[in-house]
Amino acid sequence: MPTLLCAVAAVALISPASASAQDQTSPEATTPLIVTGIDLAVAESAGADIRTTKAGEDVVTFPSGLVLRAKDGIVAPSQRGTVVGNCGTANVAGNRSNRKFSTGYTIYESHGRPGSHVWSVTVSTSNSVAAHNVSGLASSLSTSWNSGWKDINQAGSINSMLASGHALTTFGLICSAGNPTWK
Repeated sequence: MPTLLCAVAAVALISPASASAQDQTSPEATTPLIVTGIDLAVAESAGADIRTTKAGEDVVTFPSGLVLRAKDGIVAPSQRGTVVGNCGTANVAGNRSNRKFSTGYTIYESHGRPGSHVWSVTVSTSNSVAAHNVSGLASSLSTSWNSGWKDINQAGSINSMLASGHALTTFGLICSAGNPTWK
């Protein structure tokens, strides 16, 4: 079975927050997680039924009842193409006074549970821009993953943070962050 892997990455630099918010933890920014691919081998091992219609369209039916097909513009399980859909949420939050960030995501249960993820937070300060890698495995006991509070080891005042990456679910879906930004 073919495997489609797509990743979305972006970096944004945003102006610093107002001086009155410098020592506060701002609310987290949350964006949708978007289905950007499917690993058909993982989907099949998770019990998905993968069929090709007479018209050559791939249709994937998961044990949860979720059905994805190329003609719906939701998924195109092939070597090429982009798939669009919503499979959860991604978030990022920061604390200027403690110089920390936290990021995570939640996968809708109908799309499987988190397996592994390639994830980072890009932090912009008055002196530099750096990516902080928080990639790894997620607990299959939960639909959510969170990095916990991580130190920002960069000089200068914190301007903004952007979370980016993708998670592979137990159904073989590749869910990409909508790039939540905190400032």
